[in-house]
Amino acid sequence: MSVDQLKTIAEIVQSSVSAAAILFGGFWAIREYIWKRKRYPKIKISQNIFNTLIDKSKRLIRVTIFIENNCYTLFRLKEVMVRILQIEPWPDEIFDEAKMRKPHDSSYDWPYLDERSVSKDTVELEPNESEEISFDFIIDAKVKIIGVYSFVENPKKHNIGWSKTTLYDLARRKAND
Repeated sequence: MSVDQLKTIAEIVQSSVSAAAILFGGFWAIREYIWKRKRYPKIKISQNIFNTLIDKSKRLIRVTIFIENNCYTLFRLKEVMVRILQIEPWPDEIFDEAKMRKPHDSSYDWPYLDERSVSKDTVELEPNESEEISFDFIIDAKVKIIGVYSFVENPKKHNIGWSKTTLYDLARRKAND
């Protein structure tokens, strides 16, 4: 084999290796930035509850919702809703409902003390980003235990999303998830 032939073979090998490296890099980029992005987002929500007496008859409740984007897709926040439910003192209608309860019901229809929702169409969460949204409520100071129900709507599926419910003892300032 002559030197010219070896040079030609070396150039062919070099071109082949370069082409393979470019193809591998392109495949890796597609895999990382397109294939790993799922069609539907997966988020995790949690809530922090703070309360304090305003006066003898009113109590301030602040609920902060933490939203974490734990997947490889962009999450566009649409609507976040929080309900405050009265648990104690026990509403009379709950006892009536308990008598008519069906076996497949998972919980009672606790009465709402208040409900708030916000639209956040401009908030986008990239993978591994988070957002927090706070809601303030003023309720009667006689209420001892509340349920805090939060819901984050999935922008890709109408009326479907993620929810979290926490029972909160206002006197002890303690949550039971």
